[in-house]
Amino acid sequence: FTHPVQAFRGAIQGIQAAHFIESQCSVEQPGWIDSITLCELVWVLESAYGYSRGVVADILRQVLSTAELSMNCSRQAYTAMA
Repeated sequence: FTHPVQAFRGAIQGIQAAHFIESQCSVEQPGWIDSITLCELVWVLESAYGYSRGVVADILRQVLSTAELSMNCSRQAYTAMA
């Protein structure tokens, strides 16, 4: 169960993140995501939103394949999902 306030905050953060990526990140100058951020994303998606591992893996694949984002752990993330 997600508390309505948590859901609202999550929605606002999602909008802010999408706006930042769209306005500040590009293929030439991608945004940086480190391994801790990916771990936190997984934790929030599973614990706060109750998403299954399969759904979380699909979301991670989308994040990892976004050309406007760069990360230091994409190979490890793909291996962890296998």
